[in-house]
Amino acid sequence: MQSAFISLTLARDIASFGMPAVSGLSPELELSYSLGDCVIGIGDSFGFMRHLPCSESMRMFPATSTDFKGYQRWRRQNGFSKKDPCDKTSETFLGLQKYAADFGIKMFLERAVSKNTLLYILALLQKLPAPFLGNQNLREIHLATERVIFDTDFGAFENGAAYLYNKGISGSRKNMIGWLLHELGHSTDEGLANGELQQAHRVLAEGDHADPSVIYALDWGYGREDRKRYIKERWKEFVAENHLIYIVAGKNFREHIRTLPPGPIQQAYQYVYDFLKNSVFGGYEY
Repeated sequence: MQSAFISLTLARDIASFGMPAVSGLSPELELSYSLGDCVIGIGDSFGFMRHLPCSESMRMFPATSTDFKGYQRWRRQNGFSKKDPCDKTSETFLGLQKYAADFGIKMFLERAVSKNTLLYILALLQKLPAPFLGNQNLREIHLATERVIFDTDFGAFENGAAYLYNKGISGSRKNMIGWLLHELGHSTDEGLANGELQQAHRVLAEGDHADPSVIYALDWGYGREDRKRYIKERWKEFVAENHLIYIVAGKNFREHIRTLPPGPIQQAYQYVYDFLKNSVFGGYEY
């Protein structure tokens, strides 16, 4: 029953990925919570815990009981429960570890997270086709790690290992989907020597035909425009981000490409889509 509920929640989150959250909070507070900040209770007092940039460390600011109740409502709607904490010896994590091992991936859990979080991640991995998970460049997944790599904020990919920081798990479920799928997507560009793919990015982001409005990006993390700038500047981030887009917004991605004016930009984007479809996802479309 719990697994069925998790799968339904994941399906709803993917269907509404990139849509504005409806929480009744200010945009600034919604963004803060979605990126892993929180409000905690300490006896009769309350504290607003804010992450420091590129760090798992947090700084506490004064908060009220109203702030605390508002955060609890937000977390029930958009985040993960903190109930039933599971560590690396738990049956739930061992099940996730076994599933990953079937694709040659070693799974690590560096600090306890809730049972629902692990079940949600399992349900997400089960949506990915074998050719993607079986990619020889994806050898490890580290969850809830406190090790920060390359001054990144929420996750990273290094030497065949995808890292999802604790901060990447403690925010909204949708952002966790984004961070994890984006980092897994870097397994494709690991050692990739694909001149056509890099040329496609140059056409879309740098060439004479480049137009920021044609870059397809989703509204998550720090927002759509931030994601657009990020993937426009770095071709490997462009590749990784399009894995996420392919999975959570496949229909809209195809429609975006179809409605582009005929010419180099449409051809470049079509090449990217076809590369993902045939070389990464084994022909599977979402």
